[in-house]
Amino acid sequence: MRSCGPKRVFAHPAVFTPRYRHKDTGESLSLGLPYPREYLEGQGACFDLSAGYREIQSGIALTGEVPRTTGFETGDSGLFTDLSASQRDRFDDDQSLVITTNKGLVVLLGCCHAGLINTLQHVSAQTGRNDIYAVVGGTHLGFCSTDQLEQTIQALTTWQIKKLAVSHCTGFSAACRLQQAFPAAFHNAQVGYCLSL
Repeated sequence: MRSCGPKRVFAHPAVFTPRYRHKDTGESLSLGLPYPREYLEGQGACFDLSAGYREIQSGIALTGEVPRTTGFETGDSGLFTDLSASQRDRFDDDQSLVITTNKGLVVLLGCCHAGLINTLQHVSAQTGRNDIYAVVGGTHLGFCSTDQLEQTIQALTTWQIKKLAVSHCTGFSAACRLQQAFPAAFHNAQVGYCLSL
């Protein structure tokens, strides 16, 4: 790891939770942070931990922990917080960045383990706004059922999103379905994608 000097790191308190993917072969792969908190702090990281929605700079906010309110966004069933695969990982530390622009809100997703609709509803509830101009990033729809994908698409039709720029964990099939459902708004946000605000 290359040390970059002192850095303030905004995160959820659960960011240090151990994480594992259990494969069908019985093998467990560690997916959590590769370094302990003490080591990172020794390298200059200053962790600013909060589970709440908060503005981190003028016009830029973190969603904090996203409430799971929809009945159809069930998350990834193969991820756990223990080696014995008895504690399913809820990814409470999943959060997104919200940028206020003249065109409306831009929601920058990570992997969106909390669910795309849960995330957008949370952003709307916290900001009091429904004018989401763009959603950019991974939607985690590549790991969900067809039923969840279709219910997500149905729910998305209620938002007037102008740019739906998806990447990585959206998955190829889900991305194709989103493009079919939202041809004017859909973009592939792969390496090099630019969004002008």
